[in-house]
Amino acid sequence: MSHPPRPARAATHARYVLAAAIVAILTAGDVSAQTLKELVDADKYPLTHDADRATKLRQDRISAYQRQCLNPFLKSPRAKAAWAPKARAALATYAYLLGQRELCGMTDDSRLPGLLRVALDAGCDDPLIRYLSERVSALDPTADPKLLRQFHDSVAALDASTYGDVCKVVAVYDWLAIASNLPPANPLRKDIDTFYDRFWVLFERLAGAGTPVADAALIDLAKVWVVPNNAQTRRQRYEEVADHLDKGKAGKYVRLVIEGRFLAREGWDARGNGAAGSVTAEGWKVFQQRIPQAREKFEAAWVADKTRYEAPTEMVEACRDGGLERATMEVWFARAMEANPDNRRACIYKLDYLQPKWHGSLKEYLSFAWMLATAENVGGLIPHAAIDMTLRNGPMVGPRFARDPEAAGRLYAQPPIWAIFSTACERQLKAMPDNMNLRTVYARGACLAGKLSVAHVQFEKLGGKYNPNFFPDPREYERYVMEAKKAAAAPKK
Repeated sequence: MSHPPRPARAATHARYVLAAAIVAILTAGDVSAQTLKELVDADKYPLTHDADRATKLRQDRISAYQRQCLNPFLKSPRAKAAWAPKARAALATYAYLLGQRELCGMTDDSRLPGLLRVALDAGCDDPLIRYLSERVSALDPTADPKLLRQFHDSVAALDASTYGDVCKVVAVYDWLAIASNLPPANPLRKDIDTFYDRFWVLFERLAGAGTPVADAALIDLAKVWVVPNNAQTRRQRYEEVADHLDKGKAGKYVRLVIEGRFLAREGWDARGNGAAGSVTAEGWKVFQQRIPQAREKFEAAWVADKTRYEAPTEMVEACRDGGLERATMEVWFARAMEANPDNRRACIYKLDYLQPKWHGSLKEYLSFAWMLATAENVGGLIPHAAIDMTLRNGPMVGPRFARDPEAAGRLYAQPPIWAIFSTACERQLKAMPDNMNLRTVYARGACLAGKLSVAHVQFEKLGGKYNPNFFPDPREYERYVMEAKKAAAAPKK
């Protein structure tokens, strides 16, 4: 029996350009912030947006996720409890988050934690509310054993409830990820086999459902399940997934997308994430076999259902991996965005393709980054794609940042990069002013760029409530707050 890894942010297979390298290119390229609009005007591939399609798709997904996590509550006896209105507000917000998570990759909604606390404080004992309120803390490797017991019971109660299978399968997966990392003698492992069997029952039921939200859940679960571990290779884990897709009678489209993603990742396993010169002959051989095989699966999936966005989105990345010409990549990008106008992931893949180290130029990269930063579709987080790539190229914290902290500062201070980053942050925060995570990122970037007056505005709005992942040392945070306050108070030159 195999078990899943602890859920974590999936590592990308592409090694992003180091901040120092980008600064060198920018310096040599003589690109200023003022030229960004000129670059966009000269770009023959403008970024378009179908607002009607975006609205319709969002409404469709919200309704679908409401059927998973809100409607079952409304039909249950719990809907008559005194605390029901508070639980209903939290579950409606969760349905919205699930829809946005699928379409544009939104990972959190700043409203949800507070709504969950309000419901629990009012006496709510709903299993989905309990699971959501406990999840983040329970997935922490240092979680208290008492909390883990509570979380186990919440997952079991959720699985026994009338909530939808999408809610249940993710909760069961979460518990498997936790339990499989506990010591063998831990009593919380006693029913791990039962949960394991239950996971595949739910997985197969989703495979048979054939709906877009069920398929989206399968694609996400397959992605994390096929990660190799000490006991199994990626291929062995994929074969396990494929077997259960067969048993559940999954549709052709979802099978092809999952197989294509597996083949692409297997190719990168063989190649490795290092520079081209570090790849072995066997690594290149496998990589050059798997990427075309993956493309074949994605192309066949698109033919099977041209209304879906996952296959053309994966093709954008496959164009990068296979070195296909830009015109081909743009065809697939257009298909991905037509199917899902909120397709932030496709935007990130195209922006990566356009990096000078891959198949683009500095001007092409900056042109598209500026299109994203100024994009009309703020609700679909399209400007956020420019922030995502800036963070990947110039991490603000972590080992890569620690190796050369000054390089990150030089990157964010470059006029075109700061224009792209700050514009995207400002536009996204105008639409979601309570997003603490993004506001913390903006404050951190402003500090690194030496834009302390900008940082001061963000610190004031944060009011001391910030994401410590971007300021791991509280003393550093306080120092920046004081420096920013001093800079803001200084006479303007």
